[in-house]
Amino acid sequence: TFELRNKTSSNTCNCSCNNQNGTNCYKTTIFSIFDKIKKTKKLKQLRIKLLLIGISIDFILWGSVLYFLFYQGNLIWLLLGILITVALTWYITINYYHHTCYICPHCSHQFKVSFSNWLFARHTPNTRYLTCNKCHQKNYCIEEYY
Repeated sequence: TFELRNKTSSNTCNCSCNNQNGTNCYKTTIFSIFDKIKKTKKLKQLRIKLLLIGISIDFILWGSVLYFLFYQGNLIWLLLGILITVALTWYITINYYHHTCYICPHCSHQFKVSFSNWLFARHTPNTRYLTCNKCHQKNYCIEEYY
């Protein structure tokens, strides 16, 4: 597993205001909110892009199968359709994996997992059942754009 970001436990603010009272200043809070909104929009855009590619994959696969069955087409066109389908499916899977990371709901640690753990983990549209590499809790971790 890879570590991306640790929560800081110091009592100073992360921006240039040198806040010493243990709370985040307005500037840091606003930037983190805008960052969250930006990441949410990017994740939604990524999902829409991958959905459109997925629809194209369906048309290519079913088109090549139907062409082969109804027009007694050449087997080459069927194999080419299957090959293109597999290649595009691999592309969207790798693309999605590389653009997502996860946040542990227990300790708020942001992390990535290995591809095999990611691929075979139970998941919902916005979470994935993973083990945090910081607190070692198994939870449905929140997906975020990376």
